[in-house]
Amino acid sequence: MDTATTAAPDPVPAPAACPGDPTPAASPPAPARVDGDQAVGLREAHERHLPDITIAALRYARANDRTFPKPVGKRGAEPLYRVGDLKKWARNRPRVASGTTDLD
Repeated sequence: MDTATTAAPDPVPAPAACPGDPTPAASPPAPARVDGDQAVGLREAHERHLPDITIAALRYARANDRTFPKPVGKRGAEPLYRVGDLKKWARNRPRVASGTTDLD
């Protein structure tokens, strides 16, 4: 009696990465940009980093507050500010007590 053993076929090897493959297996991730060093315009600062401060308040402070950060660059005609500087300014800016008005 002949006992034949049936062996499982060899598994198909995974295809090698193509030279044009956008996700190579051993590629190190790109270093993330530090949030505080990022230069943004006032609209982007409001939308992404300072949602509690309106864009109008940021523009008013830019024009009237001597402690408002200085621009670090430009994108076209738009001045750019360091996110860290804007956050520091926002933490330290004076606030009026809620429920009070200048009309009292």
